[in-house]
Amino acid sequence: MTIDDLKNFVVLYQTRNVSDAAVELLMTQSALSKRIHAMENELDTKLISWS
Repeated sequence: MTIDDLKNFVVLYQTRNVSDAAVELLMTQSALSKRIHAMENELDTKLISWS
């Protein structure tokens, strides 16, 4: 996990929307989702509800 991963999570938390967060972070929704899933796997816990 990197500082950028934590920044991504914070932006996602603040926007509450993957699409909006991805735009703000200048990345694709897919890339953001993959990074969040990688964080969840590394921490062995759910960080957000994907439903």
